[in-house]
Amino acid sequence: MALHSVLRDLAKRGRWVVSESTLRSFLPEPMNTYRVAMARHVRANAITRVAPGLYLNPFAPPPAWALERLAAHLRPHDTYYLSLETALHEHGLISQAPSRLTIMTSGRSYTSATPLGVIEFVHTARPPVSWRPRTTFSPERSIHVATPNLALEDLRRVRRNLDLIETE
Repeated sequence: MALHSVLRDLAKRGRWVVSESTLRSFLPEPMNTYRVAMARHVRANAITRVAPGLYLNPFAPPPAWALERLAAHLRPHDTYYLSLETALHEHGLISQAPSRLTIMTSGRSYTSATPLGVIEFVHTARPPVSWRPRTTFSPERSIHVATPNLALEDLRRVRRNLDLIETE
C-alpha cells in the first residue's frame, strides 16, 4: 500500500517513469526487503519494470513521444540523436516503418526492449560538435533528429542494409 500512495503522489507531479533511487527515498526499507517487495509488485503487475532501476508509474499515463523521452532516462549522461532507419523513415526516405527507435549515442551500443517499444542505441565516436549542426532539436520530443544526409552517413558508417532506401 505504501508503494501505491507514493506512486499516486508522483503521478500528481507528472512523473510517469520513476527511478529506483526516487522510490528508495520514499520507501526507506532495507535493500533486501525493498528488492523482494519490488519483485513481488512486478510479478503482480502493480508496477512495470522498464529497465534495471526504472519503472513505469501505473497512475500516470506515458506522454506523447514516450519512447523518445524514455531514452533520456535510460541514457542520462550520454549525448545522442535520432538517426538511422527511424530518421530516414521520418524524412520519407524509407517507406517501411521501423520496428524500433534507432538512436546514435556517445555511450555503448545496446538494445533495450521496453513495454513501450524497442530502443536501439548505436555507438558513435563523433563528438557532438560534429553532428549537432546537422540535426534539428524537437522540443516536444526532447531529442535531436538527424538530417537525411547525416542519417544516410550513419547508416553507411555502421554498415546497415541500404536496400530499403528509396532513391527517388
